Amino acid sequence: MDFHPHLLSDRFSQSDRRDDGLGLGISELAARSPADHWPRGGRSGSRKRPAPRDCQTRALQAGDRGGRARPVAAPEGRRTGARCQRSPRGVGPLTADVLPFESSFFGWLNERGMRCDRCSFPVPGASGSTTGYFLAPERPARQKVLALHGAGNDALFAWIGLFKALLLARTEIFTFDLPGHGRWSDTVFTPDAASGSVRAAVSILMQEGATLPLHAIGVSLGGSVLLRTLVELQDSFASAALVVAPLQIELSPSSIVREVGPRSFAMLWREREHYGLTGLIPSFGSFKREVYPLRLAERPPSGTFGYVAALNDALDRMCLEEAATRVQLPVLLVYGSDDCIVPIEQGEMLDSLLPRSELLRIRNGTHLSTPLERETMGRLIQWVGERR
Repeated sequence: MDFHPHLLSDRFSQSDRRDDGLGLGISELAARSPADHWPRGGRSGSRKRPAPRDCQTRALQAGDRGGRARPVAAPEGRRTGARCQRSPRGVGPLTADVLPFESSFFGWLNERGMRCDRCSFPVPGASGSTTGYFLAPERPARQKVLALHGAGNDALFAWIGLFKALLLARTEIFTFDLPGHGRWSDTVFTPDAASGSVRAAVSILMQEGATLPLHAIGVSLGGSVLLRTLVELQDSFASAALVVAPLQIELSPSSIVREVGPRSFAMLWREREHYGLTGLIPSFGSFKREVYPLRLAERPPSGTFGYVAALNDALDRMCLEEAATRVQLPVLLVYGSDDCIVPIEQGEMLDSLLPRSELLRIRNGTHLSTPLERETMGRLIQWVGERR
């Protein structure tokens, strides 16, 4: 593979370096201004919690490189950070820098002495770069998790509760924007580009050392991309989990109406500690696309949900049912009984095809609520911990 990631192998200088706008340590991500930074190391002395960054602070234009970065110093023997490269094409105009729920998460990490490095790496076959986050617990990790998000989301959306639980269970996490996603990235979505991004991410993690077991968790479209890629990469993983992963997406105005019920509202209220009152409202159609863009390689059919037809065409080309028969890894499947976008019958189909699978049915779970249910997160933590 002709691939030279500038991600986990390089280290921050402990004195000074140029900030490329993407390779940011946790204090730069969490803080509004240098005066609000925590003490270096984030574990001793008095802490002054920075105010959450307003998501409209400034629009970062392509070529805007900012000033100097001040990464948090890590204790002796700990990871000290990662140098990251901006794509030659830049990231384009952004309507937001760090979202409020992201800033809150970075603050949570910093308070506990955990690592967070935002990084850019090239995607083979995608003619561009994408953005990832490497998260590491304070204590030595027991395992690693590669996380793949859903369609129209990004590397952090809807993951915060699970990521906190994984980190507290001493798990390193690498999460990134799938091609065609992310306000920091500049790729477009195709099945081949998506698979290439997973291969690149695994290559990065393997370069950092293969002594810890590596698990993969894919939610919605991320689960479908993961399933397709497992056929060739299954020797790299100890296990995989597919959460509401579609064979086909059944998104329409009526399915959205059915999704927006008491279960989803209860979940939004419960998760407000991680996202506030609005941070977990997903994008669909043209809604919230300035924050959660979806860039397709080919122009989708006209209409609010034309992009769904394009994604379903991509899912057809992934040949997921055939791929499932060739995966020998243990695979956890999680589907909701009230999911109107990816009906539970699709999970039952995969369960019948995968040689080593377990299907967890979430009673009354919708497409939005199922990945966030306590039962789902508890089983995922248990699943990863059982397979070290």
